Order: sequence, then structure tokens, then C-alpha cells
Amino acid sequence: MEAALRLIKINPEEAQILLIDLQQLGRQALSEVRQSVSILRADPLNGKSLLESINSLISSFFSSTKILPHLDYSLLQSFPDVYNSTIYRIIQESLTNCSKHSKATYLSIIVKEDNDKVVIIVSDNGIGFDLDRVPLGFGLKGMKERVAVLSGIVEISTAANQGCHIQVFLPF
Repeated sequence: MEAALRLIKINPEEAQILLIDLQQLGRQALSEVRQSVSILRADPLNGKSLLESINSLISSFFSSTKILPHLDYSLLQSFPDVYNSTIYRIIQESLTNCSKHSKATYLSIIVKEDNDKVVIIVSDNGIGFDLDRVPLGFGLKGMKERVAVLSGIVEISTAANQGCHIQVFLPF
């Protein structure tokens, strides 16, 4: 836009061409943002049970990484959609982070009830990271925000060459 503003007096035709290109880029960016927001708002389970949806995540993760996560799932009762969506998104983000950053060869997922809370534990044997030096990305921030809405807690334990261990506690 700065280039177009400089060109407008010198070469109005070239400035107009540049502005038309910028307008198209703006429309495309807005469309992509709308699509992303729509995906985030949509029911991530698509009418499937939480366990079926988690198994689909695991299958996709295995297809792309050739790492088959160990799943220990023992939820005995059904939970409101907001809990199911949050549990799903936590596991989804954990798998995404693992595939992008961890270089892990083993991954464990535990979803269980413990007294009056749902507990989600995702652990890997990857390279880990220094929590004090690496800022939380959008995924981990989003995870913490989703959990906070349900008055839950996220605990992340990691260190260089120590893997990553994420524990989430959701009271019900």
C-alpha cells in the first residue's frame, strides 16, 4: 500500500494495478480467516462419539508420522458437548505439536475420570523444550484458554531432551 501511495502521483496506472492486486489479496486473506473461524466453531466430533473422534485423530497421526500413540481411555459417563470438544481439541493440539516439534518415537494419551474431574495426560519421549525460553504458541495458548473456560488447569512439564508431559484437569 505504501508503494501504491508513492506511485499514485508519479504513475497512477501502475498504482491502480498494485491496488487491485492488494484488494484481491485482502479478499483472499479475509476468506481464509472466515474459513478458519468457521472450522474452530464447528463441532469437531461431527456427530461421532468422543472415543471414535480420538481414534480418528490417532489414525491420522499414525498415517503422517508412523508413530502409533498408546491410548488409555476410561471415561465411564457422558459429558456435555463443551467438555467433549475441549478434550478433543487438547488431544488434537498435543498431536499436532508432537508431529511438528518433538521428534518423538513414543506417545501416550490417557483420558480418565478421577473423582470429580476429567484428567487428560499426553506424554511423549521427544526432545522437549525449555518452557522459560520458548514462548507458548497459539496452540498451547488456545489449549489453556479452552481449559480455563471450564475452570480447569493445564500443567506442562518439559525440558530439553526430556520429552513433553501435558496434564489437563477439568472439573465436572
